[in-house]
Parts: sequence; C-alpha cells; structure tokens
Amino acid sequence: MMPLLADQYLMEKTMKIYEIISEKLTPTNNITTNIKKSIASNNAAFKLGAKNKPGPEQYATFIGKSANNWNSKSNATAIQNHTKGMSAGENWNKTGNFVDPGGNWRQEIDDSNMKFKKITRNPHKDSTVGDGVDHPELGSNYPEITDYNFNPDHNFKKKTVSGRLTRQAYANGKTAPNAVLKKRGLSPNKIDLGNFNQDGTRITNNNKLANLGHEIQHAADGIEGYPAGAPANAAEIKALATQLGVSPHAIYQGDVSELMSRENANRVHQNKEWRKNNIPTFGDTDFIISRDKNGTIGARPNEWNEVVKQNAINKAAMDALKN
Repeated sequence: MMPLLADQYLMEKTMKIYEIISEKLTPTNNITTNIKKSIASNNAAFKLGAKNKPGPEQYATFIGKSANNWNSKSNATAIQNHTKGMSAGENWNKTGNFVDPGGNWRQEIDDSNMKFKKITRNPHKDSTVGDGVDHPELGSNYPEITDYNFNPDHNFKKKTVSGRLTRQAYANGKTAPNAVLKKRGLSPNKIDLGNFNQDGTRITNNNKLANLGHEIQHAADGIEGYPAGAPANAAEIKALATQLGVSPHAIYQGDVSELMSRENANRVHQNKEWRKNNIPTFGDTDFIISRDKNGTIGARPNEWNEVVKQNAINKAAMDALKN
C-alpha cells in the first residue's frame, strides 16, 4: 500500500473548499520544477512568513514499522478507520496511529520518564547513549540507538548549535548499526549535545533532554530509512528558497525530518493520557519540505498551519466568486 499523503488524510469532509485549493497548489509528486507555478505564484495568498503562535510548553519518539514493538494490529485498524472516513484526531485517540508529514504511518512511545544517567567513563571518548540515558522504551524499540556513541557535553565551535546526530547509512538510506561500522573500520554513529541554546544562552537540563529527544528522533528516522534533511546552506535548499521567496532556514525548518524532531522535543515529558488526547501537530512552518521517490526535493503548503489553511480557504472562496 502506498503511503498516504498527510494532507489528504487530515482533510475533514467539511473542508471540500480547502481540498480544491490544495489540489491546485500541491506540486505533482513534489517535483521542484512544478513548485514555482504551483506555489510561488501564490505568495500573496499564502502570506509567506506568517506563523502560528507556539503552544504551551509540552515536552516523544515517533516510531515506524522497523521498531521492535510496532503494533501492526492497531495500524491495520487505523488504516481501516481512515478508509471509512474517520478524522485523524479520532483515529489517533482510538488507535495511537497517525500519518506524518511525509505520508508515513507512525506510532509514539512514551518518553516521559527519560532521564540522564551519570557516565562513569570519559564521555569524550567511548561512552554510549545506553551509558548516559535511561530510556528503556527506546532500547526495546531501537536497541541500535543505545549503542551510538554519546557526548552530553560537546563543545561545539558555534554556541548556537545545541545538538547533532552523525550517522553512516547503507545505500538504501537506512542507518548502519555501530557493530557493522566497527567491523568495517568506519566512524560510529554518534549523538552530541551542546551546552548552549540557539540564542547563545546556557542550556538547562530540561532543555538538554528536549534536545536529546530531537536527536533521538533523527536517529529513529534513520533506522526507518526516511530521508534526512539537508542543511540550510545546501545548494538545493538555497535554490528552493529562491523559488519560494523565503529564507533557506525556513526551508530547512520545514523539512519533514525537522518537523518530526521538533514535535518530539515538544512532547518529551508528557504522560500517556495527555498524548492519547493530543495528536502530534506540525504547524509551525508555512511549507512542508519533502522528497519524492527519486530524491527530488519539493514543497507543499503546510496543512497543519491554521494560518496557511485559512488563507487557502479564503483564496478558494474568492476564486469561486470570480468564476
């Protein structure tokens, strides 16, 4: 079964007018060459740069089908519910399954009890995530991650860098385990955490846990083989930013992998009941940046962003009146 597009899945039946405008503005297969005429020409209607106000401080890891504890039964039920027209929110509440911005079915594991452990060996040499992080659910789902090298106090050259995942992937994009890399004499997968926030202020322990959650999400996505985001200074990111009339950083922030990792950090400390009643959301950007099966980067309006959605509805209504 092909992955469902998240915007198709999240549309309520009453949002027919949004479906019409979404069809007009969503690039075919997210191919870059179609973006300029399908989205950039509608800059005024979408008011580029408008952002939702952030919600309350909410501190999860979103797992995929490669996780050891992936619940195939609940996922099958969720797919049936979707086929019958159940809303995304109700489906999440009943099954614990949702479709991410890249069109993949996801479930969530509980990160509320994740905490740092005192590392007895030198964290700058060969300590691992398992040495420094107490998170049994992560280990039972993705044991490979607990074997990643780990430095919780890395001195980044730029104080604005708060965390980094370094990984080695197979040709299919999936991360190779450290045991395999060691046999081949390659550098290990590693998570480094910095000591400063992006504004240059010294980080608190709670913020560092959230940053850890962010990097763990990238690590989980790598094991699943989902595309990794490109840095803001990459040529393709700059080109797409020019086409859409936004900054490269805005494109970087809208990448599916970054959206998933930020939402992970937003939900880290919430309990199971809260998570059940609050479906993951990704509405803090104007565009969702993803890749097609050929690896071509592209963009679509962010259907989770209420400002973007409302502007699309308004434009569709105006176009209907003109016709």
